[in-house]
Amino acid sequence: MEVIEKYIEYDPRSEYGITNLSVEGGDLLSIEVKIVKKWRDFYFIPSSLEGFSYPLAFLFPPRWKEQKYYCLCACIGKDEDRFIKIGKGISDIKITKSGELFIFVNDYFSKTTYKNNRGLLNLSIKLTKNIK
Repeated sequence: MEVIEKYIEYDPRSEYGITNLSVEGGDLLSIEVKIVKKWRDFYFIPSSLEGFSYPLAFLFPPRWKEQKYYCLCACIGKDEDRFIKIGKGISDIKITKSGELFIFVNDYFSKTTYKNNRGLLNLSIKLTKNIK
């Protein structure tokens, strides 16, 4: 059993926050989150890490339709069907797919909308490899 610990900063203007971590089915993932700069959508709309309900979501759906706008999430690979809700943090989530781990904020998926995001997070990521 190998344990990998990594510390990264995440800026919500990034559509795919790079972790430089590859995960495999059976791994356990834990992420602790600390807000460094206020978490805001569209320059000024405050949000928690769990996100908020957006009344125009039917016109501008977020990437992950089952989660709130601006919720902190992760995806495995750039394949949009392997999402993990992080929110305020996660502990020992069992990974079922393999690929590179990315961090993202759940926003309408376009470069324009990601550019208006504000905030900064420190993430402490712990990956326990090969738990079967």
